[in-house]
Parts: sequence; C-alpha cells; structure tokens
Amino acid sequence: MKILITGGAGFIGSHTVELLASKGHDICVLDNFSTGLIDNVCDCIHGCNGIVYEGDITVEEDVREVFESFCPDAVIHLAANGNLLVSVDRPKFDAETNIIGTINILNACRRFDTKRVVLASSGGCIYGDHVLVPTEESTSTFPMSPYGVSKLASEHYARLYEQLYDLPCITLRYANVYGPRQTGSGERGVVAIFMEKLLDNKRCVFYGDGRQTRDFVYVGDVAEANLLAVESQYRGVLNIGTGVATTIVNLYNKISSLVGLLSLPEILDAKPGEQRQSVLACNAAETTIGWKAKTPLSKGLYDSVLWYKQMRNDNA
Repeated sequence: MKILITGGAGFIGSHTVELLASKGHDICVLDNFSTGLIDNVCDCIHGCNGIVYEGDITVEEDVREVFESFCPDAVIHLAANGNLLVSVDRPKFDAETNIIGTINILNACRRFDTKRVVLASSGGCIYGDHVLVPTEESTSTFPMSPYGVSKLASEHYARLYEQLYDLPCITLRYANVYGPRQTGSGERGVVAIFMEKLLDNKRCVFYGDGRQTRDFVYVGDVAEANLLAVESQYRGVLNIGTGVATTIVNLYNKISSLVGLLSLPEILDAKPGEQRQSVLACNAAETTIGWKAKTPLSKGLYDSVLWYKQMRNDNA
C-alpha cells in the first residue's frame, strides 16, 4: 500500500514510518521540520526507497504537489501543533495548523481518490474533566484548551467528509504518548521534560499539586495502532491508551528512580487549559482493529531512559 504520513519525521510519525516500512508498505513523508528531524526517518526511508517532502499542510500547493507526485492509497495524518501551551498563547496559529491543515489534507484525499484516512486526535484533551473514568468514546466532549477544540473540530471535518464524499476515515484519540525521540520542546510531553531535566541535574516543575492523573501509552504501541488502523476497514473513533491512571507525582518518582537522581520539584500554579484527570477506556480498539497496549509503563520508561542516555553519549 502507498501510504503518506504527514508529520512523519516527528516523534510519533517516525516510529510509525519505521513500522510501516518494515511491513513492506511504500512510504512518503510530508513534514515542515518545525519539530521533526530528518535523522528520525533517514535510515528507514532509504531502506524502503521512501520519499520525503519538505512542505507544510497549511499550504495547499505543498499538499497538492505531494498528492500529485505520490498518489497515496492511504494517509496517516499526524502533522499538527501538539503543544497545549502554544495553543493557549497562539490560538489562531493552533487553529490554522490543526483545522485548516486537516481540511487541506481531506480535500486532497477527496480529489485524488485516497481510499483510507487515519486521523490522529487527542483523547487526553477533548473529553475534559469527567466523572466517568476511564472515559469511553461515547462520552460527551468538553475541550478545555484551544488544542482540544482544534482536534475535535478536525474530527468533525473528517466525519463530514466521510458523510458527504464517502471518504473512509478512522480517528484515533491518543492518550499521553511517550517514548524515545520525544523531546522537552516542540512535541513536548511531561515524560520527556522530566527525563531531560533530571539527566541534566536540573530541578523539575510540578504545575499544581502533581496529583493530576494521566494515561501514558508507549509510542511503539501507538505506531502499531496506526498500522492496524490503516490496514483495517473500520470507520469511526477509537481511544488509544492503556486505561491505567498514573499521577504526575508517581511518574516523577518512577523516572527519578531510573535516572538515579531525586530532588524536590518546584511547585507552580496549574497550567491554563489543563484538565485534572485523563484516562481512556480502550476496549473498542481491541474488538474492532485488534489493538491493545502491550508495554507496561515501567518497561517503556526504562527503554526511554536508555535512549536519552545514549543520545547524550552520542552528542558528547
């Protein structure tokens, strides 16, 4: 299958590219390299004779050029502003990237007769704070940040294009994804932030009391969900997480233990737009596309620490 991965040089994208290439798919990456790195996909792209385009999903000409040249059978749409704080500070930028960019991709899929679209969304942001935890896909959505709003809007556009133009779409609502290649800036996440600061012997920060709960899912498992989704015929919305709640305090203690450094974190006010609890119910993903998270948090964190340490040794 000819598969276009937008944001394919990024954190989740590069792991997805590697897995798809290993399964024999023809790969094309579209990335503006604002956060992604060509080194993330260089080896696997060369190994499968894949193609990399430097372009922006918000620029119609860039999107059209890729589709005209590659003519994908399927698209895994990962490119987005993934930084919640940036969305709060720059909501227009967030909307242009996540909503207009998605519309450009959907329009191209329609015009070039793409057979399958996998849309990356956020189960960690669009539900808001709910009494029902773990949260199922049928739960009402109450985004608490511009990022959550833009991701939910993208879902609505995907569903609309499916209804109007019979464009087969599956939306994956990721929990908090972590693992190798995630950085403390750009495609930021609390796991990467804690690891980088602790390895640099710097003080970490808790926003609020640290008792917020999150569902941490390993990036390798998420890449497998993308693979199963693009190869399936299922249409609809699926949560992609572990169903296990972990507090930020507990996460920090686990990472500190692995790094071998424990220091008292700095306590600051809670971030605007951040919800208190987020844990996903993921039974639907197992029954529909055969996906279930396999990597325990302890194993995923251990592998991540090894990667961060190796990167420091390589760059020393």
